[in-house]
Amino acid sequence: MIRIGTNLKLAIDYGLQSSQSDLLASFLQTLIMSEGEKWVWNQVSNVGLALRSTPEEGKPVETAELAVRAFTTRELGKAAAIASLEDYIANATADLLMMAAWDVASQSVGGDPIPVYCFARDERVYSVFVSRTQEHKDAIFKSCTRRLRWQIKLLERALKGRNLTFRRKVEMLRAEMDTGSGP
Repeated sequence: MIRIGTNLKLAIDYGLQSSQSDLLASFLQTLIMSEGEKWVWNQVSNVGLALRSTPEEGKPVETAELAVRAFTTRELGKAAAIASLEDYIANATADLLMMAAWDVASQSVGGDPIPVYCFARDERVYSVFVSRTQEHKDAIFKSCTRRLRWQIKLLERALKGRNLTFRRKVEMLRAEMDTGSGP
């Protein structure tokens, strides 16, 4: 795995030096997957703690975005201003939020976790998230907190469709989830 990560970093650096950032998201996806499931599940756990907290104590959108941004900064130092990187960060942030919300809900209602291989892959996490929440809709209503039910509905509604960019969707989520609105 060290060799894969090193080669990916070299490919990314070369792409950045030659202003070829179009494959950056794909390289970054592979780099995150080379870190293994451990990184993703650690972040899902951290975001889950933020979801359980009051907005004054934990900001789930900020927590998810900072985790992805910290990873990309560590791995890609000079890539911070590239638009495709920002798109990837927004997509990964949204995925961490959905994976964490489902993880918290599934502790009450059962159900399989969202597979890590779906992470930051267009709308794969969204599809699985919606499928799982719909499958367990009644159990979620009966056993999950009012705040978690609101968060799940907000994620489903805000992340649906392709009319807005992931960056805009994450901004909307931040405005509602991290500012104290909602139950």
